[in-house]
Amino acid sequence: MLSRICRKPGCSTLIPIPQTYCQAHAQTKAHDTKERHRWYDSSRRDSKAAAFYKSIPWVQMQAHIINKYKGVDIYAYYSTGKTLIATMVHHIEPIKEAWTKRLDPLNLIPMTAANHNEVHRLYDRDKPGTMAKLAEMLARFRTKYGIDIM
Repeated sequence: MLSRICRKPGCSTLIPIPQTYCQAHAQTKAHDTKERHRWYDSSRRDSKAAAFYKSIPWVQMQAHIINKYKGVDIYAYYSTGKTLIATMVHHIEPIKEAWTKRLDPLNLIPMTAANHNEVHRLYDRDKPGTMAKLAEMLARFRTKYGIDIM
């Protein structure tokens, strides 16, 4: 059975897909999260991307990537030396620019939500450089730990 980590920051409880929160956090976060996602999908994200992020192939790929990388936030591992638990997966090349790479494991890097926000801030300053750095971090981690992504 595929599993993922509870999305509550700081919680490392493994839960089955398609759940997003463990029992301890499901009631406290469910309403706020649904409202935030509904607002983001309706006001910021285009409908094609919104549908993709709710799709079974994306949910399965996200779980696959997090499991393959042992739940490690690759960005934190190489940028700070800390081992943090990844709660999401980031597209190195955004799907708006590289739709065909939306499920490409070499374009997907696990990280925390906080680091995901940090990476987007870095994209604002130097997108090509940041994308290259993320791809290099991912390749280094795979080589170092012998990870076969497929």
